[in-house]
Amino acid sequence: MTTEENATLARRFLAEEDRLGAPPADLCAPGFSALIAGFPPMDLAGVTELAKAFYGAFPDIKQTIEDVVADENKAAVRFSATGTQTGELMGMPPSGKQISISGMAIFHIANGKVTEWAEVFDQMTLMQQIGAIPTPSQEPAAAPAVLHR
Repeated sequence: MTTEENATLARRFLAEEDRLGAPPADLCAPGFSALIAGFPPMDLAGVTELAKAFYGAFPDIKQTIEDVVADENKAAVRFSATGTQTGELMGMPPSGKQISISGMAIFHIANGKVTEWAEVFDQMTLMQQIGAIPTPSQEPAAAPAVLHR
């Protein structure tokens, strides 16, 4: 496929994921795998279950693609995502809080289908924004102690 076709496929994949609340199976090749930072490698069924939990917690989430770079067999995207936590997320009750996070993904592509999806997103900021972990103090950090010999 051309670089533009691969860039379009990556954009479509994330748009369809938002629409469906799960990875679009019709855009995934047989043997598809997902490598989402912080989780074990998953097949399509596994990442679909993870996505359902995430979209269940943030049903209004929207991913916005900020940048796309592609070649003949890959597309890389930088994205932002916004949404509101109205459902439980991994044991955390709904907070009603808005999130705004960023991430990056690389899509390996063969014959017009995604064979591998590797993604990292700002899980720390997400957890801070929903109140699952404390936000660091806004006070300036103390200067480190200097050791003298």
